[in-house]
Amino acid sequence: HPRVRRQRQMCIETDLVLAVEWSVAAGTRRTATFSLEWKNIFWERGYAIVREKGKPEFKVWLSPQLIDILNRAKALGHPPGQRARDYGVADRSDDLVFCSRNWRKLWAAGLAKAGIRDFRWHDLRHTFATWLRQEGAPLEVVQRALGHKHITTTMRYAHVADRELKEALLESVIFSVRNERRLDYSKENNGLMCV
Repeated sequence: HPRVRRQRQMCIETDLVLAVEWSVAAGTRRTATFSLEWKNIFWERGYAIVREKGKPEFKVWLSPQLIDILNRAKALGHPPGQRARDYGVADRSDDLVFCSRNWRKLWAAGLAKAGIRDFRWHDLRHTFATWLRQEGAPLEVVQRALGHKHITTTMRYAHVADRELKEALLESVIFSVRNERRLDYSKENNGLMCV
């Protein structure tokens, strides 16, 4: 029936939107997002265990935003077995939080509709890391949030905008060793001046 098909399609699209929101708010890879299971969400402890094939598991701490996403996913109300029958994922656990059926097609359509080009799902992970750094989180915190073993990997993720770099450098310059002149940063003069 056409109405049932449309409802099913809307449910799949909603699943994808929630999966995207989860990935950018948690910093998880696409495979980790789509393999997230309800049994690995520990509400009372405030974290979820994320597992990926070939990667060590790690904790994703549940922020209010992530809790909201999980509650909205739960509200979709997929009864046991329903997801497998409706979405054709019988070989996957019914305990999955997000459905990955047709994700590539829906992802491409969403990007095209928004006029976004050259954007991969993995870029959501980079966005998460960059936003954390922009909020002042130390690189080591970003490393743990992403589940990286090595900080050098994290350094590739946490992008710094030119504006942030300029502000940080200008605010850190107090004295100039050369000529022992004091440097002063004045926002009114839009730069440095010797005093």
